[in-house]
Amino acid sequence: IKDLVGREAARSERASLTDFVVIFGACLLVGLFFNYANPSGVPIIPPSWSRPPIPSTAPAAARSRIAAGEALLVDARPREFFEHGRIKGAVNLPASLFDFLYGMHLADVDPKREIIVYGRNVSRRYDDDVAALLRRRGHENVKLLAGGLPAWKSRGFEAAP
Repeated sequence: IKDLVGREAARSERASLTDFVVIFGACLLVGLFFNYANPSGVPIIPPSWSRPPIPSTAPAAARSRIAAGEALLVDARPREFFEHGRIKGAVNLPASLFDFLYGMHLADVDPKREIIVYGRNVSRRYDDDVAALLRRRGHENVKLLAGGLPAWKSRGFEAAP
């Protein structure tokens, strides 16, 4: 038995590229099957990759349109980020609660009215997701705030703590 264990241990040290490819392929297939079978599976290709790009607007232009009452400002980040710092007058509309908060805050907004969305951060494109949801609801004039909240603050524009 000692000799058999020694031979098997020596053989295990000689893993080949084929062994790696077979194990990796099997893991990939099992993972893809599980993701496909799971009702809340993660999309393999993010939906934002196939959407047409949403136009953006500069902070100065956005500020003048908001001040004139011609545009509505939407913060697409989760509530925790919104409470930590935001642009004054923005409506919080995270994608995770979109349907609920849309009905409360934006259901009566004219679909032709300009809506400026911000919320991109290092790890997520919150603004792009919410802008796409607004477009699906029939809002034609949806734009992203170029540079988001950091660009707004860097220009010295008013922000709420």
